[in-house]
Amino acid sequence: MATIVQVVYCYNDDPNTEEPLFGDNNEIRIPNEGDVIERKGKSWKVTKIDKILSVGVPKPPDVYRIFLAEAEH
Repeated sequence: MATIVQVVYCYNDDPNTEEPLFGDNNEIRIPNEGDVIERKGKSWKVTKIDKILSVGVPKPPDVYRIFLAEAEH
């Protein structure tokens, strides 16, 4: 069964660059720290992931804050 999640990408520790996405855990892949991912036409290294578990009825989506830094080539 799919669970709705929210992913918030933050680029280079700048909160003004936050990019939220909603989807289910079958369509949004949560990377691991240290992974290099492609976003906005560039390679980014995952430097940190904060997982915020939500509670309530109905249950709001869990939130993954994914911090990215430009990957070195």
